[in-house]
Amino acid sequence: MTELDASTGAVIQTIPDGAGATPITGGVSSDGAHVWVTNLFANTVSELNASTGSLIQAIGVGGGPRAVSSDGTHVWVANTTGPTGSVSELNASTGSVVQTIGVGRNPSGVSSDGTDVWVANTASNTETELNASTGSLVETIANAAGTGDPFGISADGTDVWVTNDLQADASVSEITNQPPDATPEAPNVLMFAGVGLAVLGTGTAVTRRRRHPAKSYVRARLRFASRS
Repeated sequence: MTELDASTGAVIQTIPDGAGATPITGGVSSDGAHVWVTNLFANTVSELNASTGSLIQAIGVGGGPRAVSSDGTHVWVANTTGPTGSVSELNASTGSVVQTIGVGRNPSGVSSDGTDVWVANTASNTETELNASTGSLVETIANAAGTGDPFGISADGTDVWVTNDLQADASVSEITNQPPDATPEAPNVLMFAGVGLAVLGTGTAVTRRRRHPAKSYVRARLRFASRS
C-alpha cells in the first residue's frame, strides 16, 4: 500500500501488506487512527497505524474480503465468497471480530455513516441496510429497473450513492431516507459510474423510482453527460 501526502500528493512511503496478502480496489479505509486494508485471497484484513504506517495485526474475516469501511468504532468488511455474501463487524479498538452478518450475493461495496451500514450486493442487484449499532437488518432495497451490478457505495448520512457496473447501463443510483411523499429535487451532480465514485462528468436524471413506503427509496438514476 502507498501512503501519499494529502497536501502535495507526494509519496511518503510504500508499506508491505504481509505475505499472501492481496489488496484490492476499494479495500482500504482510514478512521484517522488506523488504516484497514482487505486482503482478498488471504481472507484477512490488515490493521495499520495511521501515523506510522506500521502493521499492527492481520485479522481473519470471511472469504474473499473485498471492501471495508470504518467509522472509528466499528469496522465493516464485505466478504464476497460463499453461497451468500457476508459482512464481518470488527471492534475498531481491538480488531476482534464481533459478528458475521449475512447479506446478498457477492457484496462488493460497504459504507458506514455511523448510523447505518450500506452494502452493495453485486450478484443480487440489491443494497442491504444494517443498523450500525447492532448489525441487525433494516431493509433490503432492489436496484431500480434497468440498472444492474451495484458495486461501489458511499453513504453521507442523508443520501447513499451506488455505482451500477453493468456495462449496458453505467449509472449511479441515489437512495434517500427522506419521506417518500417528499418531492425530489432535480439532481445536478458530478459523478462517474463504474468501479468507484469520482468526479468526472455532470449527471442527468433519467428515472425516478420509490422503493419503500416509509423508509428508503431510489430517488434518481444518473447517467454520464457529454464531456466534449
